[in-house]
Amino acid sequence: MAKQILDQWSELKGFFKLKGDAGDHKAKLLSIEFESKSKLLYLTFLRTILSDIYALNLAFESANADVSKLYSDLRSQLYSLSARILKPQQ
Repeated sequence: MAKQILDQWSELKGFFKLKGDAGDHKAKLLSIEFESKSKLLYLTFLRTILSDIYALNLAFESANADVSKLYSDLRSQLYSLSARILKPQQ
């Protein structure tokens, strides 16, 4: 979902601005959110993480998944995520 929103960010921003200016209260609230550069940064950061999580989730949903491979993939994903978020110790 984050990928689709980011791919259409400027179009969505313009759409909700027009609707909000026309008096639609919900569109006005969304327009305010789309004006926020911090929201754009947040979604950009989440895009890479969510694509990895989505792939891992599909593996867990598989009917004949190898438990040891799932564990290994989950562990790798955890380390990767922590390396992106946490500050390294010196």
